[in-house]
Amino acid sequence: MHELLTGDLDRVALSSIVQLMEIEGHHGPVHVASGQLDFIDGRLVRARFLDLEGIDAAVEALVRARGVFRVSASSEDLEGKAVPVQSIVLESCRLMDDLQRYGSLVPERPQQALDGTVGRVLRAADGERTIAALLAHTGVPVVHAVDPLVDAIDHGRIRARSSTRLDDLRLLDVRASVEVHVAAEVVAAPEPAAPAPTGSFDDLVFEARRLVRDRRFIDAENALRTAISMRPDSRIAHQNLSRVLSLKSDTAGEPGRTSQE
Repeated sequence: MHELLTGDLDRVALSSIVQLMEIEGHHGPVHVASGQLDFIDGRLVRARFLDLEGIDAAVEALVRARGVFRVSASSEDLEGKAVPVQSIVLESCRLMDDLQRYGSLVPERPQQALDGTVGRVLRAADGERTIAALLAHTGVPVVHAVDPLVDAIDHGRIRARSSTRLDDLRLLDVRASVEVHVAAEVVAAPEPAAPAPTGSFDDLVFEARRLVRDRRFIDAENALRTAISMRPDSRIAHQNLSRVLSLKSDTAGEPGRTSQE
């Protein structure tokens, strides 16, 4: 096996590496600490990271892999169903956005036991540790935990308060910058409605996430509907739209709040 490229994931994102592998039609593995992503002619066909395999492993690696990476060429005849690299990259960006927003929140331990992933995480809650610290403590993968935790907080099934411990994300080795942070309880002042959304599919999805962080749900919905018109079968766009509609509905029912906040 011939080594082609090495580097430091603190200097270059793994998402950039895997997109380069796709563009170059790479055949062989990308090694990272605690895992490996395998490519056939630029297609991601197999991944393992920590105790995960498949798509979950690839997303978790893009969010959390740090340290040295190595790209090797191989003639090995790998098997596996190809996964679109761009969908993995977008999903990892979405998780990092949510971790930046929710990772430093301190959840209360619920009065009643909760099942599933949320219950597993919150059984370790003590009213002091942040969500990021709880995930690091319990070892629950980010790819499994973030969505149900965010959903539980947004729908009031668990209560959480903001904290200033933004660097707790480093406990998870999350590469994303932690300086940009919006606490879940903070409501931005209303802004003028955005013009009709334009741009590529990826631009519209990223813009929608920014608008959600600003609690501009109508504009986010418009951006996502435009993105879906470009790619009607995009699971990521439909998932984001479903969440925006849920948040918009919840906010509209709150006294003294408008759906455009």
